[in-house]
Formats: sequence, structure tokens, C-alpha cells
Amino acid sequence: MNRGNLLLIGGACVLAAGVTLAVTASPLIATGLAIILCLAIALMKYPWMGIAFLAVYLPFNGVVSSLLVKLGQAQFATVFGAAKDGVLILLFVLVVFSPRIARVRPELFIIVLTIVGLGAVSGIGSSNVEQAAYGWRNDFLPLLLIIIVPAVLDRVNASRISTVVVVAGQGAGIVAIATWSRGIEWLYVLGRLPVPEGERFPSSLFSANSIEPRAFSPFSAPNEMAVGFLIIMSFIWMMGDRKFGTRIALSVLPVVAIVLSESRSGLLGLACLAVVVVCLKLRDIRPGVALAFASISGVAIGLTALAYVNVRIETGNDPSIGGHAASLRESLQLLVQHPLGIGLGQVGPRALRYDDNPVLVESFLLLLALESGPLVLVLYLALAGRIVSLAVKEPRAGAAHLGLVAIAASLVSQIVLPTMQDGAVSYLLWIAVGIGLLHGQKRPGAGETDGVTSSGDAAFSRPESVLVGRR
Repeated sequence: MNRGNLLLIGGACVLAAGVTLAVTASPLIATGLAIILCLAIALMKYPWMGIAFLAVYLPFNGVVSSLLVKLGQAQFATVFGAAKDGVLILLFVLVVFSPRIARVRPELFIIVLTIVGLGAVSGIGSSNVEQAAYGWRNDFLPLLLIIIVPAVLDRVNASRISTVVVVAGQGAGIVAIATWSRGIEWLYVLGRLPVPEGERFPSSLFSANSIEPRAFSPFSAPNEMAVGFLIIMSFIWMMGDRKFGTRIALSVLPVVAIVLSESRSGLLGLACLAVVVVCLKLRDIRPGVALAFASISGVAIGLTALAYVNVRIETGNDPSIGGHAASLRESLQLLVQHPLGIGLGQVGPRALRYDDNPVLVESFLLLLALESGPLVLVLYLALAGRIVSLAVKEPRAGAAHLGLVAIAASLVSQIVLPTMQDGAVSYLLWIAVGIGLLHGQKRPGAGETDGVTSSGDAAFSRPESVLVGRR
């Protein structure tokens, strides 16, 4: 970023802050507006910085928001939590009105916009507009990253973003271990304990028959943290030309954090991630061996999971498994009763913000169907299937498979938990998918090398600069 651009951004922000301060006499509002304006101008000039911001912001969103609330800054915490949505919406608007939109695969563009549009339409069945908007923001808005990321990034900036994700993941791993070591004390530091009158006890932070909390920070909850680290692991293993030993070393903190989260879906996701990565590497050498390994590993993981569930049910030591099963049965019955959906923002744990008795389904896939109808679920599965099929066609294991690995790692969680309602999880997943699509073959309007301008970004000023190399 050259000096002229810095002066332009700085001058505009100082002017906006001065005008706001004169009108409102509030330094906090003036500073906030200046920061927002600064970010908006920076994104218009260097849109890839928005993805870089998200890569740093997402793992720490939960802990920062909780600390702000504890300090009595609930409104500021709300603004902080909504920052990622503002960045996403601004980037989407910039992409739609940019020649870079041609870089997005037409079928993915249509499917994503159809899902997001149908999700918005289902808001008609919601109790109020605010609740519908909140539900749409949690469940559908992050899908726009599938359009934004391939349009905004080139391969050089995608590599930078991946490095940022990995580094932020190491920091998040340190926070996870450090906060877990503090035990119950950490819940008091965050203000999760003592529980205010009228609010529910955070039982999800504890395992059955345990008085010590599971690891969850810097994310909002243990299962969400496990999936977040699984996606970070996908970046570690599929991006860059790191040596095997380096990848192992970078994986230590995320794996420890996943284990400390005591998330069964996280551990199963870790097994799925390992199997997919090994299969991709084997396919480069011995395709037949890769297929056999995938088949045997899949059966082994399935049988292990079934045996674990059976033992837990027979011994009665894990009431949560029965709760999961009951929730799935009830959700399927509700789906039959409401084929057009119950209403946006009325399903899942996030609905507790507006309703004391929401439908708490233990599956993000069923959550989508219950909120907006089975058609949305079918389209969502079609979208995931298309992304996976594009990755499978890639001849060599690498960055083009990032989305495939991330989806495989998060699949168990999507089936049995509503973790994708958490923005830190869903944003990370779709950023990974977008970068994988960016590296795929035969992308419309994309070349082999994806060159960059001298400013480090070619997003909107000179789109032809990225059309270099072999088509």
C-alpha cells in the first residue's frame, strides 16, 4: 500500500471521526465509525485484506466477545461480532459489480444464490424480522464466501491467507491449552459463571459426570472449537510446500486442543481428515492402494463409532448419546409435519436468543431443512457434492483439495451437531472451500499462475492482469 493510498484512507477516517464527534459528542462512536470507514476504503482498494482480516478474527471472535460482555461493553461486543458479516457483505457487493465475478463457476454461483435466496424467503414464517435476519445471517450468509473467495483472491494472496490461518491457529491452540489449564476459574473470567438468573447453565462446556470444563476457548464452545481446529488442520496439510516434519509440528497444538475439547465428533472428524489426506497422497503413487485404504478405513471408523455408541448406551454413562438420537427422531417427525419449513431463525441453539422453546435439532443438515424446507437441504447437499466432485477430478494432491479435506473433516459434526451455526466455524470452512476452488483447473477467467499487480492485489482495478499463463 503506497503513501498516497495511506494518506487518502487516513484523511477520510480523520474527517469522518471529526464530523461524528462534533455531531454525537461520543469519542467511542467516532472512533468506531473511523475504523469502519478505514476498513471499507481498504477493502475497496485491496479486497484480499478482508479475507486476511477474517483469518485472524474468526478463531478469537468468541473469547473477545465474551470478555467485552464481562467488561460491560455488550453493545461493543455486538458490533465486534458483526464485523465479519459487514466485511463479507461489502466484499460480496464489490465482487458482484466487478469483472472478477467471471472467475466464479456459474453452477456454484447459481446454487449458492438460490440457497441464500430461499433461506431469506423462509423468513416469512418467522416471528419477527429481526429474528429472521439473525437466522439468515447464521445459517446462510457465510455461503457467499464460496463466491467471494475465488473472485477476490489470486494464488499468491491465497498462499498468504493460508499462512495467516495456520499462524492464527497456532495462537488459538496456545489459548485453548492455557485456558483449559485454568479450569472452572476461566469460566468466571469470561463471565460464563455464575449463571445470571433466568439463563441456562452452560452444560455443553462439561462432559458427563465431570466437574472440570472441556477446552473451548478461544472459540465459543468445545464442539465448535474442535471443528475450527480441524479446518485449520486442513490448511496445514493441503496448502504450501512445507516438509512433512513441519506439517507434523504445526499439527501438534490443534490436535491437543481437539483432544482437550473432548468432542467425539471432533475426534471422528480428525480420523476422517487423516484418511482423506492419506488417500490423496497415496493416489499420486498407487491409486489402487488408495482405494483399498479408503474402503478399509471407512469401515473401521464406522464400526468403531457404532461400537462406542453401543457401549455407552448399554452402560448408561453417556446420556448425551440418547439425547442426540431422540433429537434426530423428533426432528425427522417435525420435517414431515412442516415440509415448507418452520421458519428462519427458529431452529438451533442460536434461536434461544429470541425464543425460550426453539427446535434444538442436533444436526446442521436437518436444521436447514427444518428452517427452510427439504429443497434447501437438497441444494446444500448438491452444492457440497459438486465441490467434492471438482476436487476429486484434480490429478495431484494439493491446494485444490483443500475444500474436500475441510468438508470431510467437518462432515460428522454437520450430521450430528449444529456447529455450523457458529460463524467462526462456517466462515473458516467456506474460506477453505473457496481457496480450494481457486486452485482448481479450468476456472472461468483464471490462469495457471494468477499474477498480481505491484500493489499485491488485482481484484478490481485491472482484472486482465490475472488472465496470464495457460488457460
